[in-house]
Amino acid sequence: MNFPDIRSSERTFQLLTQVAGRSGRGEKEGQVIIQSYDPSHFAIAAAQNHDYLDFYRREIGFRRQLGYPPFRSLTRILCSGPQRETEDGAGRIRAFLLRQGFPAGDIFGPAPAPIGRIQGRFRWQILLKSDGPPSDILRGLPSVEGDVQVTIDIDPLFML
Repeated sequence: MNFPDIRSSERTFQLLTQVAGRSGRGEKEGQVIIQSYDPSHFAIAAAQNHDYLDFYRREIGFRRQLGYPPFRSLTRILCSGPQRETEDGAGRIRAFLLRQGFPAGDIFGPAPAPIGRIQGRFRWQILLKSDGPPSDILRGLPSVEGDVQVTIDIDPLFML
């Protein structure tokens, strides 16, 4: 639940519902014990009560309020490479997006990715909220110097 990911509550609900469904099959009654720092979280309560509709209503309300999918599109731009070049490349991409007219309040970052380094490559990300997939603008992204790879993920399923 505490992952930096907009779908962490959804994953928590799915996992708990799946685990509970696997306990007590057949004639044997099952029991599920959950340990949590936040046992009153709505995803846990909804899973405990097998209340899909309550979970959906609460989750969709948060997404509407915060402008997350399915109400707005979320794009993750991930830059990975050597430290300085990676940060500079992500900064150039942010400047490009601002020049294209994206409101500064809809551009988050660049910031280190939740997993900041993999196999010696530093990772910086930009999150972009928009009213629809920003495909046309993203095709015009400036090239990034050096050994920096840029990955674009529209409405990503994972944010790590």
